[in-house]
Amino acid sequence: MEHQGIFFSYSRNDSSEFALRLAEELRTANADIWIDQMDLHGGSKWDLEIEKALKASTCVLFIVSEESVKSDNVLDEVYYALNKKKQVIPLITCNCEVPYRIERLERIDFIKDFKQGLKRLLKALDIKDQPDNHKTENTGGENPSEQDKSQQDVTKQNNVENQYRKKDIDHNKSISEKKSSLTGYDYDIYISYSHIDNLSMSNQEHGWIEQFLKDLTILLAQRTGRIDAVKILWDNEKLDGSRDFDKMIEGIKGSAILITLVSLSFLKSDYCQKELDIFYQKAQREQLGLKLGDRSRLLTVLLYNIPYEKWPHELGGTNGFHFNNAKSEDDRGMPLDLGSQQYRVKLRELSDSIMSLIDAFPKQEGH
Repeated sequence: MEHQGIFFSYSRNDSSEFALRLAEELRTANADIWIDQMDLHGGSKWDLEIEKALKASTCVLFIVSEESVKSDNVLDEVYYALNKKKQVIPLITCNCEVPYRIERLERIDFIKDFKQGLKRLLKALDIKDQPDNHKTENTGGENPSEQDKSQQDVTKQNNVENQYRKKDIDHNKSISEKKSSLTGYDYDIYISYSHIDNLSMSNQEHGWIEQFLKDLTILLAQRTGRIDAVKILWDNEKLDGSRDFDKMIEGIKGSAILITLVSLSFLKSDYCQKELDIFYQKAQREQLGLKLGDRSRLLTVLLYNIPYEKWPHELGGTNGFHFNNAKSEDDRGMPLDLGSQQYRVKLRELSDSIMSLIDAFPKQEGH
């Protein structure tokens, strides 16, 4: 059974990782959930969207934590749901005092065992348990086929990463031998960003942008089965007097999709604005136009929570992928930790949108 309208009420201050992990499990089980970190998009009014989702929900999952029980926003959501006779399920993630009005509700304990808590939650939501979604620890009871499948998944990922390393991919030089599979284009994607956002700290091997691009390339390779299936061009040359901007202009004009990594430094960069303007103008002139159906060829990655009214006008009408840890509409946040669960979720969402957009383009013969 697919449960409709499950709303996540929690505090980002101490429950983000737990909430995202649980959200992924429930979506895998075909539950219709709404969680701000996955379902709020750039340009939307946070308060209005949250209120709309809460009103449309039939069930509220109250993630009980030290911060959520002190949050007026969270408690307002929970008490609204109770007043409207919606189902409210407290999920206990720490040993803290539960609000008085919640005391009488049946709660589910996630402190001792996440998997057991998930099973109880699925039962409470009347959702059929999916055994492959959350395998138990291997204590000798896991059958060989499950072990083989797990090992195959690990091997597949390792193979893709090894191919990536052996190719020593340089996307600026990879004005590659093979063109894009999309008719009329040399590249599938051009990445526009500010070099300031790719500066690395003394203890970092790569800057944020470079690591993001490597992760995205690997994920797209896993989706397609080929390391070079999606042609990505980015400018990895330092901004000095030798920068060949004419060369990059040709790359932009030959690209099917533009991904902008928006930050304060991006908005202040003449180079970034020029790249955006060149792509915007050339896409408008093309027969396909800026949109394929309802899909824009401009994708916006928000490294910081930039207010919609400050976006360049060329990005108007697009949704943004929030790769920042902003906790409220007024919080600018910082780029997501590259090792975090939220980062992995957002990267998957972005790769899904890229593949759907690429699939909407006409293909060259033989591809």
